[in-house]
Formats: sequence, structure tokens, C-alpha cells
Amino acid sequence: TWGMAKFTRRYLTQALRQLVAEKGRSDNVISTGELSQVLAALQATVEEQQESDGLAACGDAHHSGCSVAVAVVTPARCIRGAWIGDCECVFGGTKDGSEARIVARAHVTAGKKNELPQLTRAIGLLDNTAVSHEAEEFYAGVIDSMGPRVVLLGTAGLWQGLDRLQTAKDCFNAGPHRAQEEVERLTMACQATSTKQCTMEDNIPDMTLLALWVA
Repeated sequence: TWGMAKFTRRYLTQALRQLVAEKGRSDNVISTGELSQVLAALQATVEEQQESDGLAACGDAHHSGCSVAVAVVTPARCIRGAWIGDCECVFGGTKDGSEARIVARAHVTAGKKNELPQLTRAIGLLDNTAVSHEAEEFYAGVIDSMGPRVVLLGTAGLWQGLDRLQTAKDCFNAGPHRAQEEVERLTMACQATSTKQCTMEDNIPDMTLLALWVA
């Protein structure tokens, strides 16, 4: 929900800045498990707010929740990330798209015929016993040994209308100065496709795409 997403965005902005600041400008890296610990602390904060007497800043987390994906360029110029929920991360490089790969897949069920995939992990949704609150991490490598790359973070609704590896290729070829323009083009194209396919009874899924260009 909007309240949960807004709370999560504010929480992570502060928590991630603090995590990176603690590393300083030394060669210290963000170790395996640190980003998932940030998301675990977020989940714990959400649960604590539900137990308080006042109005929770994140809203009703018993029946609402959100997905999260983060990618960080560490002081050692490595790319590390963590995710939970129906978001995915695609890592791309080279103009022909030959090095594009999916490094984080959505936490959803496979989905049977005529059935929508169901979330298996998320922040919040406390009353849904089928949903886990444990995040996963990915490691995309050292920037200086890879050359220019583009990292794409997108919600599952976006990937229902776009080819993941072709999208990575298109964003990489757009270059760092036109990456935002390409992201907007792809998102609008996906929205138009989903609108045509949905009926009046369907909910149009969230479509969000972030591009991180690193070199």
C-alpha cells in the first residue's frame, strides 16, 4: 500500500546512508548479510509499530505490505543488493546484450493456469502465514574489472510486459545520459500493453523501473 511504501522508502533512505557512512572512505566493503539485515530491521520496526497503542506510521501491516529491492555501490566499488517480494533485478552490459543476466527473481509462486502468481515473501502482510519476511541478497561483481554496466530494478508488474534481457540491452545502449529517457519509454510502453490486456475487473499491476548506470 501507499502508506507502507512511503514509510519503507523513508526508513531505507536513512538506514542505507548510515550503513555506507559507517564504512567511510576506506577499503571496507559491505559484507554478505548486511543488506538483508537492514531489511530484517525494517520488518522488525513494522512489527513493533503494530504493537504500539498509537497510529502506526507504516499503516496497517497486518493486511498490507510492500516489496523492496536495493542495490548499493560499495566503497570498494562492488555492487551488492538485496530484495524481497515481487521485484526483480537485471544486470546488463555490452551492446549486443550478451552479458545481460537476471540476478534476483521475484518471490512469487509459479502460478497455475488462469491463476495469478502469489507472493511468497514481503515486508508486512503479518496476517498472511504463507508469506515469509526473509530477504535475499545478490552480488554483481567488482565494477573496475567488468567495465560499464547497467543495473535495473523493476517490480513484477513491469516484467509482465517487457522482455528482461532485451530491456537491459536497450537501457545499456541508451547510455548514461539517456538512461532516464529510455526508462520512461519502456515503462509507458508496458503500461499501455497492460491496459489493453486488463478487463474492468482486473487490477493493473504496479510498474516501476529504476536504472543504475555504473562505470
